[in-house]
Amino acid sequence: MNTFQLDCFIAVADTLNFARAAERLGITQPAVTHQIQTLENELDIKLFARSTRSVKLTPEGVLFLNDAREILTISMRAKRRFKNPDIQNIQKFALGFQNPLYLLPFSDVFSRLKEEFPALHPRFDQGILSYLHQMLEDEMIDGIIGFQEPFSKKYNVPFRELQKVSVLCVCRADHPFADRQFVSLSDLASEKLVLTELPRLPSVIVELQRELLINRDVSDIYISPSHETSLFLTGIGFGISFIPDLGIPPCKNLAYLPLEGWKKLSLGIYYKNRPKSSPIDRFIKIAREIHKTDGNITGGHV
Repeated sequence: MNTFQLDCFIAVADTLNFARAAERLGITQPAVTHQIQTLENELDIKLFARSTRSVKLTPEGVLFLNDAREILTISMRAKRRFKNPDIQNIQKFALGFQNPLYLLPFSDVFSRLKEEFPALHPRFDQGILSYLHQMLEDEMIDGIIGFQEPFSKKYNVPFRELQKVSVLCVCRADHPFADRQFVSLSDLASEKLVLTELPRLPSVIVELQRELLINRDVSDIYISPSHETSLFLTGIGFGISFIPDLGIPPCKNLAYLPLEGWKKLSLGIYYKNRPKSSPIDRFIKIAREIHKTDGNITGGHV
């Protein structure tokens, strides 16, 4: 495996087009095809599903994409290390998450970290929890920002709660609910709903959506692939949606209301190692200070 193969793989993954990838790299299309084929042969997997009409990443290709980017980053840093002595002072801080929205409550934490660690270089990886936990086990990332999930106990790593998060009911600003202080489940009985697909949802919201689906007509339900698209559909007027209260910037045509009587989510960080005064140690301590949480530790061994 070499960096040229990885450059070709990432170019095709970004464009999903061999001709455009070749143009971007300044080489011929057959050269790109050859590099991808040799890489697939070396890894003994198919990275792309190809037809006469389309190019798509295979599941194995999706998993390999973060590895390829990481390898190229390390290679580039190694080449630059001796050209620029200051680069040796870079302090890496890599976090994973299922959804970038999970970072929103921690903007002040990162600002403080930047002051304490002038050479801090944050890096983020997005993926499903099982993949992120494997990255954490392999020490490719320092932690995973997300919600505490019952099934995560099998990974035997600590989880530090950093904030309690409510579930918000989101409706249009001109909806009758908009002037209320909160909404209950019974209020939603006759409303059309925009629900988010399950694989990337916190279990508390999965449970909520299952509750809402009971005795519902399928014509009253719209399924969305993400929180962002759920909010988009709600803004258009398709129905009411549900999101964790993560401090999402307000939208003038939407109203955000607490869902009465529903359990809160535990937002925090999974981590494997936490050296004293390291970026992840300071991240946890600053977050606990800002959000005034007792930071309960569960799972694994500390």
